[in-house]
Amino acid sequence: MKEIEYMVGLVGGSGMLGREIVAVLEAREFPCSRVVAFVESDDDLPDLTFREEDVPLEYLRDDVFMGMDLVFFAGEGDMAQKWAPAARRSGCAVVNCSTGGSDDPVIPVVACGINDDVLDDSRTMATCPGVTSLQLASVLKPLHDACRVKRVVVSTYQAVSHKGQPGVEELENQLRRLLNYQEAESGIFPYQIAFNCLPHMGTLQEDEYTSEEDSLIRETRMLLGNENVPITATACLIPTLFGNGFSVNIETVEDCTPQTARGILSQTEGVAVFDNPGEQVYPMPLVVSGQDDVFVGRIRKDVSVEHGLNLWIVGDNIRNMAVNAVRVGEFFLKK
Repeated sequence: MKEIEYMVGLVGGSGMLGREIVAVLEAREFPCSRVVAFVESDDDLPDLTFREEDVPLEYLRDDVFMGMDLVFFAGEGDMAQKWAPAARRSGCAVVNCSTGGSDDPVIPVVACGINDDVLDDSRTMATCPGVTSLQLASVLKPLHDACRVKRVVVSTYQAVSHKGQPGVEELENQLRRLLNYQEAESGIFPYQIAFNCLPHMGTLQEDEYTSEEDSLIRETRMLLGNENVPITATACLIPTLFGNGFSVNIETVEDCTPQTARGILSQTEGVAVFDNPGEQVYPMPLVVSGQDDVFVGRIRKDVSVEHGLNLWIVGDNIRNMAVNAVRVGEFFLKK
């Protein structure tokens, strides 16, 4: 019997994440007969191909999603809030991984392999978590399940693609100007990012944490299934194009040796243990670029506490987000 093929829509296809979702659909041989990109205006026309054919474009309107089975929202701002209701009225399943997210507590935030048990047959829409909490929880959740994480201290080293193509272009332009003995110009970021590190991502909150740090803490707790686990975070932006790094220190209730952690993580889908410092083998942005998995290395005991570990985690931020979105879509269509 011929496998069913679905109609898939994409809102926000001109951005990096939208383009990567299409690439992941193709790489995972997603069973769709057609991918359609939806746009609001001629100012946001994507240039996409799927299976060596140009992706057709349609302009957004209330009835445009008729005939679609699944729609991904990967654009900026409130596109999902504006157009997802129309998609759902048309009978589509919706995966929202746009920057605007969702404040609706009824719509689950889903990281596949971590908390996808929140999806059931009654669900027709899901929101993807922020990529930093997705990457961090991918490694922490199996350790938490086995040894109960007691406390987490994390510092992030995030790529400029956090701001999409404009962030990448600003770093490239600054490097080009500086290497030609010209002054760097900043617009996307508050300071020069080339040859620099910015320890301030997002808006500053009353408690002097930033919105990026607050989101990382809140979503990681949710994905761990423990709203009370103490987590503290510092989020930094560094001059790399793709690949978020995390320096992570955890304390556990039960003993978790580096050997135990490696064994647990090596059996975890979506995580790659890349850990042999004696041979200079450890995760780096150049190593993980374009890879589906989150990589972990430098796994070692924290000698300052009884049950502690240090870990170094790196994942391609755009690829990891796209893979999670497509996996959520696969779950919906399996129903």
